[in-house]
Amino acid sequence: PPPPPGRFRPLASPLESAAPLGSRGRRRSRPAMDAQQQRSSAEAAAASPILLLDHVNLNAFDWTQELESFWFDTLGCVSDPRGVRIGESINARGGSMRALRWLNVGFQQIHVPIGEARDSSQSMSNGIVGLAFEDLSDLRLRLKQRGLDFDEVSGDLSEFVGTGIQYCGGALTLQSPTGINLRLHSATSWFAPAGAAEAGVAQPGGKSLGLGMPYVEYLCRPGTSEGIGRFYSHCLGASVENMNGVCRILMQTGQFLLFREVQGQIPVYDNHHVAIYLARLETGDYTDSFAAAYKRCKEAGLVWNNPRFANMTYDTLEDAQRHGEFRVLDLADPATGEVVFRLEHEIRSLLHPTCPCKDMLKDVSASN
Repeated sequence: PPPPPGRFRPLASPLESAAPLGSRGRRRSRPAMDAQQQRSSAEAAAASPILLLDHVNLNAFDWTQELESFWFDTLGCVSDPRGVRIGESINARGGSMRALRWLNVGFQQIHVPIGEARDSSQSMSNGIVGLAFEDLSDLRLRLKQRGLDFDEVSGDLSEFVGTGIQYCGGALTLQSPTGINLRLHSATSWFAPAGAAEAGVAQPGGKSLGLGMPYVEYLCRPGTSEGIGRFYSHCLGASVENMNGVCRILMQTGQFLLFREVQGQIPVYDNHHVAIYLARLETGDYTDSFAAAYKRCKEAGLVWNNPRFANMTYDTLEDAQRHGEFRVLDLADPATGEVVFRLEHEIRSLLHPTCPCKDMLKDVSASN
């Protein structure tokens, strides 16, 4: 059913509005979402300067046949050849990783550095990655044929209020061979900027089975979700829905980051990172929102140089603009200065060298 008053409004996105699968594969009916609620969240998402969630970076100790089979054969990811080349280049220059894989899922990616000296294996145990597919019945069959364990969340979803399931519907849940918690949802189209399909814009490597990464969900300490929301709204200018111990960070593509307060011990952060783009394609804002966010984060003392990338420092706005990115590690509540969550963000402009939207930029010179 729709969430009760005072909780989140459903976000208009490519995720299908059909009811979740019942125990025998039939769709159970549920009341339609209120149109005004949909419009309100959709308008907030459209106003956000966060264009899209690009990737999650999760290290692996080694690239095994089990990983190859899981990501490519079962989930139908596609290898972006740039990842292999960049990994080889980093390795040749004496970098810490042995190799690199970029796994395409629709318009999003999972980056997998292999053999890092520090944090050699990351499973994001304090969170969940949501992935979307057109045909869950086919995916269910693939999982069964390969003997992979999974559960199915379907039917009554009332116990999942405040989770990605509330917004994206029923899911198949499982873990990757390296322990990444995944929810596989049904969707109808990519999570890409408006006009991307018409422009023929895509990640290199070919079409994947998956349609994208609608969200990443994190567990956070009681009393911190509002402060997390204030970080995003103040420092990045993002549109935020924050209520009842959960905050949701909205993006123009219909994607979101979700932070949910829980009691008890939360798994230790393993130094993985997420990458987002700040921009407004329709107005020609290729670097303005990015520069404004950099200045606010710098003023708050939050811009961070990751020692893994010695050649990538962001001490000045010019540095950040030259690289097309900057990084933040600690999310501090601007109301108190307290660090309320730790999650490395790679924050990019549309002039980043690997931006998937570059063919949509009308006049790069005019934006500088």
